[in-house]
Amino acid sequence: MTVEPRNATDPRPGRAPWWRPTRRRALIALALAVPIGLVAWYLGGGKWMFEPKRWGEIEPGLIYRSGQIHPWLIEDTLREQEIAVVVDLAADEPGRDDHDPENEVTKRLGIRKVDLFGLDGSGLGDPEIYVQAVREMHAAKQSGTRMLVHCAAGTQRTGGATALYRMFLQGGDGQDAYDEYMAYRGRPDSWKLWRFLNEHMATIARRLVELDVIEKVPDPLPRFGPDKAGE
Repeated sequence: MTVEPRNATDPRPGRAPWWRPTRRRALIALALAVPIGLVAWYLGGGKWMFEPKRWGEIEPGLIYRSGQIHPWLIEDTLREQEIAVVVDLAADEPGRDDHDPENEVTKRLGIRKVDLFGLDGSGLGDPEIYVQAVREMHAAKQSGTRMLVHCAAGTQRTGGATALYRMFLQGGDGQDAYDEYMAYRGRPDSWKLWRFLNEHMATIARRLVELDVIEKVPDPLPRFGPDKAGE
């Protein structure tokens, strides 16, 4: 007897064509999609619900940096690190609802909260904000006070303040400060903050002298990043 081959449109029972959905194939697709989706969610920001966003040290055991810490974590983090001062560089950023939990926790724990207004998400704006941030960091170092400085993402504004502290207070190299900034940023830079800090470096230095943070304006001035960055 001759058996005719079955084609894709054959209605008789048999294995379904690869393109036709079946319950088994749907379950396999779902089983693959769920872990892939969870990984994408975690790497895309979900992990900050389980660990402080971009946490790092500026002065070991004393001055720390981060992004905005999730409301689930903020109290435990501040308690465990024995933070006594929080400097918020994103206090005036619109559309954020995670400042209220931080404000409530710092008030309840008796932590001094310093809200600094005037920088946008790129770290640009009023250079005086960086002056005041570095001043707070210097005071914390002098008094041995445990302190956290943060913005929303923990990259631009926090990175700028950290770089200035490294260069003016720790005598760090501008290229090393830039490399640290980029390590936290984690993606190609637009060079806006690089230009901004270098353009205002003299003004920032003079203000730090006026506030007795540093003794004199360095000569030469620190230079943030490579000499020909972005060219």
